Amino acid sequence: MKFTSNKTATFQVVSDTQITTTVPNGATTGTITVATPSGNLTSADTFTVTAAPPPPPVVFSFSPSQGAAGTLVTITGSNFTGANSVTFNTASTSVITINSDTQITVNVPAGATTGLVSVTTPLGGTGTSSTSFTVTGSISNRIKDITFENGSITDATTGFDTKTGTVAITKTSPIKGADSMTVTTGSSYGQENYTASDEIFISLYLKIGAVPSGQVRLLRIADQGTTVGALTLETTGKLTLRNGSTSVGATAAALTPGTIYRIGIHQKKGTGSNAVLEGFTVAGDAQFTTAFASSTTQTFKTQADSVQVGASTSTAGNLTFDDIRLDTGAMPQPSVP
Repeated sequence: MKFTSNKTATFQVVSDTQITTTVPNGATTGTITVATPSGNLTSADTFTVTAAPPPPPVVFSFSPSQGAAGTLVTITGSNFTGANSVTFNTASTSVITINSDTQITVNVPAGATTGLVSVTTPLGGTGTSSTSFTVTGSISNRIKDITFENGSITDATTGFDTKTGTVAITKTSPIKGADSMTVTTGSSYGQENYTASDEIFISLYLKIGAVPSGQVRLLRIADQGTTVGALTLETTGKLTLRNGSTSVGATAAALTPGTIYRIGIHQKKGTGSNAVLEGFTVAGDAQFTTAFASSTTQTFKTQADSVQVGASTSTAGNLTFDDIRLDTGAMPQPSVP
């Protein structure tokens, strides 16, 4: 059996009246000829050879791995030429920039939720990532990201409003980026003041050099000067969530010196049955899951308006802090490595 351009095709005789075949590479539009011992027979109709569909897109990776709606994301992969849609979990957008066959840039669309990232082309189909993009709270809810990347504890953009005691920058062993904050003496901390809010979510990175000899208050939320939510490091090495000085609960295991942790706290104004106080901890860059301690029976009658991070009690500690994030809408996600 031959197609136009004299291309021989493989075939199978199904019956005396039917043959199945595969269009061979190189065939062009034209007639089909079947050769038999009795002679050749050419079709009266023309068979139209169409272009082979392009291969489907493949998504290798994307950067950053998290962000709020509107965040610019670079997607790398293959077969992106002609792409007309990118989907973040279930939210799609056709407003994309195809930089090359291997790269697309796109802003996370409104309504996106945490999930896989897919690229679609009209003829090739859809390719989907093997890992999820994490959609964080709205950037407009973020009060501040304190990263110390301008090399200062007190910086309008990347530092605290004020500092008290002995608080320093370390460049020799930072947790993230080039700069982290260290505290080695008691009553030494950075303080950030912000517009009073009914709800506050705070996360930060912490590394302890040693288990302290006395209780160290690592993080203190104040409502008009009154201590409410707090996280303290105990002589057991465990982390405790407190309302003022009253313990709400502690971690099951002690923090290990030298290990990098993310710790977090969530406080919401309320009276008796609707106030929220939660404490979180996780090793490394993982996301927070279930709170290690929580309560909805606290009473916070005034709004939170400041936070202190360091050793805000007299006991000294060997502490390193970084990427302190304050948000009024949702618990901040891990920093991009």
